[in-house]
Amino acid sequence: MSTNTILIICFAALIVVLLVLLIAFIVVSRRNSIPKEHRRDITFTDGADVSNGMMNVSRTGAGFNRKLQGTILISVDGTVTGINDSRRNSVMQIRRLQDNVVFDLVMTGDVTLGRIQNSFIEGYYCVTDSSDVSKYHCSLKRNDDGSVLITDLNSTNHTYVNGIRIEGTSVLRRGDVFRMGHHCDFMLL
Repeated sequence: MSTNTILIICFAALIVVLLVLLIAFIVVSRRNSIPKEHRRDITFTDGADVSNGMMNVSRTGAGFNRKLQGTILISVDGTVTGINDSRRNSVMQIRRLQDNVVFDLVMTGDVTLGRIQNSFIEGYYCVTDSSDVSKYHCSLKRNDDGSVLITDLNSTNHTYVNGIRIEGTSVLRRGDVFRMGHHCDFMLL
């Protein structure tokens, strides 16, 4: 065999190995992207029992007579894995005024807003890619009375509520506009 033939065979073998690795990567990434749970919004006026992994709606009351609203988590095999009661885990909405995009913020505690796009931090929302917004710009927190507190997280270009720069924490009310940096305006819905 000549040297050129050996080089061609080695090159072909390298291409085959790279294709096998690419296919394996695609298969693994698709397997990891299959949702473990499906989310379904529910409202039962008669209540529901999800303690045994199955959802049992009680029409007779049987101890479950409160109104239940929220999101039920159903695993891929159809069993109920949990329920998020909307009174505990409320969703707050903000609208980015530049393009009217609405963000649903799940308020399980403090929520941080900023510009990190691939963050896996719980309670963190990337709301812009604008460079004048800090990575961790401000946080929002819903109080027990329903009011919302906004806190500037020592951002470089500051946080403003209705045009006034805040130092520390301020109260947000429905319809208030808050600005992150110089140009990124949001309205609390």
